[in-house]
Formats: sequence, C-alpha cells, structure tokens
Amino acid sequence: MRVEEIALRQEIRQMISEAGINKNTIQEMAEQIFKKEIRERFDKSFHEKADSMIERTLTSYKGKDLLKEALKGVVEDQITVIASATVNEGPLRRWHSVDKELPKDEKRYLVTLEKTYGTPDRFLSIANYLKFDGEAYWHDIQYGYLGWDKYTNGAGGTKVYKVIAWMPLPKPY
Repeated sequence: MRVEEIALRQEIRQMISEAGINKNTIQEMAEQIFKKEIRERFDKSFHEKADSMIERTLTSYKGKDLLKEALKGVVEDQITVIASATVNEGPLRRWHSVDKELPKDEKRYLVTLEKTYGTPDRFLSIANYLKFDGEAYWHDIQYGYLGWDKYTNGAGGTKVYKVIAWMPLPKPY
C-alpha cells in the first residue's frame, strides 16, 4: 500500500471516529438501506403482478360482471354523497336570479328581497313559491304576497319588496 493510501485511510478513520460512527453504526445503516431496497423491489414486483392479475380478471366475463357489481355499489354511494353535498353546499346551494330561473317545486326558499320604492335596500327572507291558475307567486313569511295585485295595500301582501334571487333552504340540523 502506498503512503498516500495509508494516510487517506487514517484520515477517514479519524473523521468516522469524530462523527461517532463505529462498526455497529455502519452495520445498522447498511441493514436499513438493504431493508429499504428489498421493500422497494418487493412492492414493485407485487404491484406488477397484481396489475397483471387484475388485468386478466377484468378481461374475463366473470371478472367483468364482478367489476360491474362492485362499481355499481361504489357509484351509488358516490351519487348519494354528491347529491347530498350538492343540495347542502354545492351547485344547488347557489343563488338563482329570478330573471333567469324560477324554482320548479312549490316549497319554501331562502330569498333576497329588494325594496322597489325609496332607498334601495336588500335583505334575506324566507318565502314560499306558489303556483295558482298557471301563474307563480312569492309569499314571504313576514310581508305576505309580493307583487300580487289581489292582495296589495295592506290586505295580505305588498309591492314594496320583490324577490330578486332564491336558493333552496339547507336541511335542518
């Protein structure tokens, strides 16, 4: 061995010693690396074999039927979750302008009322959407019929407020 190699080895041993690394520490590190490498190779091999097995199963008629049944349940569950979220927080829980869209069902809705006279003002209220004789009306729980000529001038309705937007009420807690 040459002098330079011996000096280099001694220097490396001194650095290892100063770092607190001994033979056991090096062996433990090697075992961890080895275990990690084995785990990665196993996972890769397992996934490749599993993918191949799944592909073979799905291409068979029995596999297709099993997949259809399994997916049917998953899809039904997802539809239930999405429908619930849609009604409570999602697209159906957005404001709908009455100029663009009116409710399809006769029931209570959260509405935005706007003053039609005096100082412009908007506020929230709850109103029933009703249909009589081919016409649709809003009946506010506080002000009565809104914009219905038959009940204006304090006899069960008002023209002071009009519904400008609506959205379904959330489900009770």
